[in-house]
Amino acid sequence: MRFWFSPYVLLLITTSSWAGNVIVGRAFHQDIPPLTLTFWRWGIAGTVMLPFVAHQIWQHRALIRQHWRLLFILAATGVALFHACLYIAVNTTTAINAGLLYSLMPIAIPVSSYLMYRERVTGAQVFGISVAMIGMTIIVMRAELDVLLGLQFTEGDLWMLGVVASWAVYSPLLKRLPAALPPMVMLTVIAWLGLLLLLPFYAWEASTVGGFRLDIPNMAALLFVGVVGSVVAYLCWNRAVSLIGANRAIVFIYLIPVFTVFMAIVLLGEEIRIFHVVGTIFICAGILLVMRAGSSAGNTH
Repeated sequence: MRFWFSPYVLLLITTSSWAGNVIVGRAFHQDIPPLTLTFWRWGIAGTVMLPFVAHQIWQHRALIRQHWRLLFILAATGVALFHACLYIAVNTTTAINAGLLYSLMPIAIPVSSYLMYRERVTGAQVFGISVAMIGMTIIVMRAELDVLLGLQFTEGDLWMLGVVASWAVYSPLLKRLPAALPPMVMLTVIAWLGLLLLLPFYAWEASTVGGFRLDIPNMAALLFVGVVGSVVAYLCWNRAVSLIGANRAIVFIYLIPVFTVFMAIVLLGEEIRIFHVVGTIFICAGILLVMRAGSSAGNTH
């Protein structure tokens, strides 16, 4: 059983779940507006979790009140801003641009960790992150220099910078959570706090853009992003970060475009290309280097 609770297995579950979320988000972006998708994603997640942890929330109410500012910031960054920016960005920028800007995350989090905690990043970890970044760049560039030279940035790229910035704040802040606060209690609390933050923006979008059809495909999409992409993925991510630290966990983010590509091949019938294989090899090598560097340094949290 210990294998299944390994932080690295948890991170694989997280990144594959988030890759599935990207596939669903892209497939339904014309059917469900971005703020609506964000709001109902967390509405479903919060509703699913609440019956299981309501009594624990009451038991830990003093601890929750004591750390309400931290929980509020986690809700704003990890629930509201991250997903609102992401769903808006994929509607207003190209997949290549989004992928390249997503690769800033493993750089932004160590910087944020250093500013918050003076947490040092070793040379070996920097090397591993760099190798993984090369692999992800190969995938999003399709191993063609013309793709990089022909990039044209749009206002949607600024939304992707919001994605990177919000996650760079959220992940290091997880270390400040009290150990006595159960992970599912924390996630439920920030889900509902995030919903309160999102409510006025969701209401504005619904009144100006409109809602979505209550048909089976749309409901299935919302259930997936609400349960798998939110509850399962966040519990796994939060637990893994608490075990090995944000600097070592973040390199696994590079697996999201890898899983996304291969899910598209399996689910959408897209063709596998040599650059997919080469890029994946680089990414896996980079992850192994970071894992080895962290184990050698004994840098666990």
